[in-house]
Amino acid sequence: MTPCRTAPMSLSRRPLMNALLLLASLLLAGAAQAALITRTITIDGSFTDWTSGTNILTNADQISSDCQSATACERDGSLGSAGRDLKGFAFTWDNTNLYFYLERWNNASNVTDWWFYMDTSGDQKMNTGERVMRVKWSGSNRNTDVSLYTYTAAVTGGDVLTSGGFSDGYRMPGTVGGETALYSATGGGSTGLQMEARLAWSALGLSGPTNMGFHISSSNGGNLPGNIIDNMDGPSGNQLFPGDLQVEKTASASLVTSSSTFSYTVTLRNLGFNAATSVIISDVLPPDVVYLSHSASAGTFTDSNANGIPDRWTVASLAGQADATLTLTARGASVTASVVSTNTASLVSYTGLNQSTSNDSASVNVTVAPTPQLTTVKTSSSATANPGQVIRYRVYISNIGFGVASTVIAIDNLSPFTAFRLDTFGAGQGVQLSQGTPGSGLTLGTVQYSNDGGATYLYTPVSAAGGAPAGYDANITHVRVPLSGTMAGQGANFWLEYDAVVR
Repeated sequence: MTPCRTAPMSLSRRPLMNALLLLASLLLAGAAQAALITRTITIDGSFTDWTSGTNILTNADQISSDCQSATACERDGSLGSAGRDLKGFAFTWDNTNLYFYLERWNNASNVTDWWFYMDTSGDQKMNTGERVMRVKWSGSNRNTDVSLYTYTAAVTGGDVLTSGGFSDGYRMPGTVGGETALYSATGGGSTGLQMEARLAWSALGLSGPTNMGFHISSSNGGNLPGNIIDNMDGPSGNQLFPGDLQVEKTASASLVTSSSTFSYTVTLRNLGFNAATSVIISDVLPPDVVYLSHSASAGTFTDSNANGIPDRWTVASLAGQADATLTLTARGASVTASVVSTNTASLVSYTGLNQSTSNDSASVNVTVAPTPQLTTVKTSSSATANPGQVIRYRVYISNIGFGVASTVIAIDNLSPFTAFRLDTFGAGQGVQLSQGTPGSGLTLGTVQYSNDGGATYLYTPVSAAGGAPAGYDANITHVRVPLSGTMAGQGANFWLEYDAVVR
């Protein structure tokens, strides 16, 4: 008597949540600073190069405006000379020059001196030795004469650029001297209400763009500060090229299961032109994900609270206009129900300029779903059998996990000492599904057969094939049983049955 030998049934399954990955979208937080426009301007009194393409004169962080004299928002009060009443300012740059656009409210024929205070140290103060540019503008012929002066502060430690956060109404207390003529331009203004000028970076002792503080004034001559008439801020308060550190966060997947591996990416951007140093970003992983590893393009990621999980990214120095990235590899933790897990990266401290705090943190949501865990037990009606004896095989399948399972497929490879019975449960019904308690929620799909060791499932069973008795097929090597629907978790179960005769 030859014992009947069978191989265990295997399961092919996929969690329901996997199918949703194509539909879910990534949730990001953290707004980016408006992109500044760099452009070379020809000083010719035509302003089309300011407005052609993307209009610089309407671009945020590149423009500022001032109220008209004698209106409630004009903090300088009535100016007396309408031709020196500031209305608007804009700037752009290339690697050689800064370019300035200025507009006044009215009186196109007035002669006005415009003063541009350059806080090149970026400390929000005008220090002795920093530079002030003067543009003498004749509205009647639109000609401009441009000079550079050296500033002498009125107080030790430098004069603040604003009073109460506004340049408007605040007269810089220091004096200027040591005039250096830069250039004269014919037609530097257009209608007498608009003017443009340039200033070489090299004239400021700089090799190119840098973050700097800024203040604008008008006067009726060169005797400062006594003749100052009007004042206003530059863009972003009192700065050109406002220094800004921006934090962004993304995730490689928006939906994962308890056993899935995915990654977070934190991007630190220095939107300014000056280096930021000693930058620290906090990134504490939520409890619904498990830390696996990390990599950083710059700096170190360390454990600040000694719990074994890194949570603090330190970047010693990040150059202007540069980025750094931190990638965290994690997996979903074991959960009993789907949970939305929020991970936030936040700027903690830094040395440098950071004009906007609205983009100092960023969050991303990842849904962690429970995973199914399917188990199988296979039994037979007899431990041993003689040739010609019919054996009933039963395969019990249970989902002991919390997640639901879809596309459940059971595959069994038959013993070469048996022949599959074709009509055990009715004509053409060789396999039967029965529900356990609690039931699985699955239904039996179309059973498929292989006669080539499971390479394909295209075989059509034939009674007495392969020398088997009538009603059996000895050519069948594998049976593939697809189940339709989704299988519930937490103990839901079912079993499959089929018969075979021992050869």
